[in-house]
Amino acid sequence: MGGTSQPIKVIVKAGICGFTTTIEVTTTNKRRLSVKINSDCDLVNSLGKAIKELEQWEALKPKEQSMVYLSASKCSLHSGCLVPCAIIKATEVAAGLALPQDASIHFDNNKQGG
Repeated sequence: MGGTSQPIKVIVKAGICGFTTTIEVTTTNKRRLSVKINSDCDLVNSLGKAIKELEQWEALKPKEQSMVYLSASKCSLHSGCLVPCAIIKATEVAAGLALPQDASIHFDNNKQGG
């Protein structure tokens, strides 16, 4: 599959921490992706410095082999942080492996009954 030359931009509003992160992924050639991350969170910014470029197939690797998830762990991101997943989703779209579609987590605390 061919990637897109247009930057793929994803905005992550992480939740209770209040931090917002912008991720831009661009195809640099047929096999490499450029990743730019700008965040209110210092830990996420350190992740951005660690993964400035990724392989096209990064999105298909198991978590234990993923440079994104390994780097997130080394940068001490919380295990529930949404940013690593958002990076993977953006790389999928930039590489032409998926179509762009919003995703969300919604807590339905007002639900009655079971």
